[in-house]
Amino acid sequence: MRGGGIFFQNATALLFFIYFMGILSLSESLYSCLSSSSLITDIVSDRIYPVVAERGSKLPLLAYRQTGRVERRTKDGRSVGTAGVSVCCFGNSYDIVARLGDGVISALAENGSYECLGIVESFNDELEYYCLELSLEYLQD
Repeated sequence: MRGGGIFFQNATALLFFIYFMGILSLSESLYSCLSSSSLITDIVSDRIYPVVAERGSKLPLLAYRQTGRVERRTKDGRSVGTAGVSVCCFGNSYDIVARLGDGVISALAENGSYECLGIVESFNDELEYYCLELSLEYLQD
């Protein structure tokens, strides 16, 4: 540390720090958007997890993660990026995961920065739960 700030040994460490802070910022933004929607919290309460749910969590629940990130420079020199995001809705019935999926799309559409790219539905025979995975793109400024 120098002068009360963080000192980086090299440019790679600085770029990693900037990238990592972007991931944290996106994760916090996504959580805030999902957890503030009554369409979602009326179904899952506070069971909204980054990447993976806690062991023993009861259903229904949501898990979200960042799947990729691309940064581009515009002609005027601004940096614009997109991030891939996956939100998985888990529940004991198809109706519940479908309602959750609709709630996620609605909540993120209100934010205006997300676009749904695809939906994958599945059922786990062994553990007997439904999963609806939403693939989304987040436009970052």
